Amino acid sequence: MLITLFNKIRNKIYHPNDNNFYYGEFKGTLTYWKLILFNLLFPGRFFNQLKFGQVKYFNYLKNKYMKSKPFADALLNQKLFELNENGSITIESYFSEKIIDDFKNEYKDEIFYLKNKNSDVNEYFKNGSLKIKNSLIKIWLDKDIIKLIESYMCAKLYARNYPTLNFSLGKSATSSRFIHKVKKTNVTDVWHVDHSTLISCHIFLEDIDKNGTCMEYVRGTNKYFNTNFAVSDEVIKKSNLSVAQCFGKKGSVNIHCGNVIHKMRPKPESNRLMLTFGFTAGSNINLDVNCVAKCLSSNFDLDSLDQKNRKLLQGIFPINQSKGYSIKKNGKLEPTSFRGI
Repeated sequence: MLITLFNKIRNKIYHPNDNNFYYGEFKGTLTYWKLILFNLLFPGRFFNQLKFGQVKYFNYLKNKYMKSKPFADALLNQKLFELNENGSITIESYFSEKIIDDFKNEYKDEIFYLKNKNSDVNEYFKNGSLKIKNSLIKIWLDKDIIKLIESYMCAKLYARNYPTLNFSLGKSATSSRFIHKVKKTNVTDVWHVDHSTLISCHIFLEDIDKNGTCMEYVRGTNKYFNTNFAVSDEVIKKSNLSVAQCFGKKGSVNIHCGNVIHKMRPKPESNRLMLTFGFTAGSNINLDVNCVAKCLSSNFDLDSLDQKNRKLLQGIFPINQSKGYSIKKNGKLEPTSFRGI
């Protein structure tokens, strides 16, 4: 009761009344003073970022003034700089046509199934528990992509969820006012941020057109102390910040920080096929035993991975403990620490 009352009070302080910019669920802001107010009233997002070393403005400064370049390749150093400045990058045609075609051939049944689904409205069709095969590992655990992300995050990286095939079906353009009116959307076509320590990697399995269904993001908002509320189109327009589209040829890679404000922009009769990966600095890992069973039904041997990659996957594919686990009184699992049993 007291918690409910407290939540009502702080919501009323932050957002007393709807207006032309803030309405319904669209209470997110880009205004400096309102961001300060949000973080004072709702400090959880900031504290979690602080706990895992993911306060993005602090990391931005670390990367901006780093003494040495992490890559011998000038393009990758440039892309790290752009990611740090803008919050999202697309590396054009990073993976060769052969690598992408090999993957698509091995997963042709899963792709066929998704692409033959239909809807009258904008929709995501997903397969979030792909059987693990070498063609997937080659893309998922690419060493330079992992290094680039770790360099940006200034932290060790962990897989946050399982590799996902994502087919985005575009049927109609939308707006925050329209979504507010109908009270429903099946896709993330509202301006938002992701979980506080998340970073996402999208592999384009087909060409994605700048004028078609694609992701958009607001450059530079990765450095903001963002709210977890959706942001209205009116707030984005009023900010005068630059909005960019994520597009490219088959094999291109998009990486975007979970703290950058972004959305899917659906366009009529324009679709998007991607392979998506989520990574984290250690928070919000989505371990799912059903996904473990499906992913490993291919009999892929996780222990065949090198030590770094095996540890990268340990959140979603736990490493066996020599003495197993203990269930604590609060229900949490911990590796059994006493060795003399």
